[in-house]
Amino acid sequence: MNQTSPFVALSALTTLVAWSDNVHGVQPTLDGILLFENAWLAA
Repeated sequence: MNQTSPFVALSALTTLVAWSDNVHGVQPTLDGILLFENAWLAA
């Protein structure tokens, strides 16, 4: 990561992302980004 996109971590951060039980397929990344490419809703 530092070779292609250098950054400095300034502090630790606790993150909570909550969603409904009928949401599936959301992929969290290590830096807190949520990927919705494969997300779907159950009926």
